[in-house]
Amino acid sequence: MFQKVLVAFDIAHKEHGLKILKRGQELCDAGGELKVIYVGEEIPSYMDFAVPKDVVDEGVEDTRKRLKKIISDNDIHAEIVVKRGRPHVEILQYAEDAGIDLILTASHNPGIQDFLIGSTAARIVRHAQCSVLVDRGEEH
Repeated sequence: MFQKVLVAFDIAHKEHGLKILKRGQELCDAGGELKVIYVGEEIPSYMDFAVPKDVVDEGVEDTRKRLKKIISDNDIHAEIVVKRGRPHVEILQYAEDAGIDLILTASHNPGIQDFLIGSTAARIVRHAQCSVLVDRGEEH
């Protein structure tokens, strides 16, 4: 079992995220820490001027509220982390800074584009300094 578990959660795939969040809770030691992270893509610099900062801040807060509702509705106790940036970079940096023992992430069935540029899950697996568990979902 693990002392510090980080679950990378994608709001767009809530059911799959909830599945790995529950798995993360099971893999966390008694007295351990479960954390859930969502990373929203950065707004491209050429669009920065068109999107007010308060709109971005509202989006982050809305995501935090949605995650809080998901975990409370499912009797899960986890710290919520919401960041903006490149998902694999932010997840890996947070994991290193927080001393995470295990990262759980979901993945889809890879297509040709993933072999050329790599998916977020693949990048996490390649560069993580801790154990990583990738869940492909039930359809795979």
